Amino acid sequence: GISGVKILAQTGGPEQLRNGLGLALFGGFRVSESLALELGWDQSFHNPAAVHTAYGEDLDHLVLASVTGDARLYLESSESFFPYVTGGVGFYSLGSQVFGLDSVGTGFQLGGGFEYASSSVMRLGIRARYRGIAMGPPSGGVEDLFISAATVEGMVSLHF
Repeated sequence: GISGVKILAQTGGPEQLRNGLGLALFGGFRVSESLALELGWDQSFHNPAAVHTAYGEDLDHLVLASVTGDARLYLESSESFFPYVTGGVGFYSLGSQVFGLDSVGTGFQLGGGFEYASSSVMRLGIRARYRGIAMGPPSGGVEDLFISAATVEGMVSLHF
């Protein structure tokens, strides 16, 4: 999926994150008629800046990345419209494409969305989630970076 990330609040960190755009991949399985579990990977790109490298000029971004585990609870649905609420936890990192990793930590996400079945195997969907993230330096120590963010994601999913 493709996502937009709105930074609602931040304390600490190497610099204040501005809003960004990202990509997401996820896979999962339906446990029952109303419950699904999913494993996801997200990366969003923030604060573009020109940098000098050994290869010349380049564009660097701060990258907020995550690997998450989520549960979806499907609400009453029709034949082709599937609303749901979702929540989960994840591992998060923040770093620069050129200069490396700044912070690592954990977080949670809560939200909801819907899917529309455009065929028997393909669904189009949109979801919105709140993310609360606490991170610290990769070498360990006290968590010094807290991020509150909202994401909106558009996606295409295949169901087998």
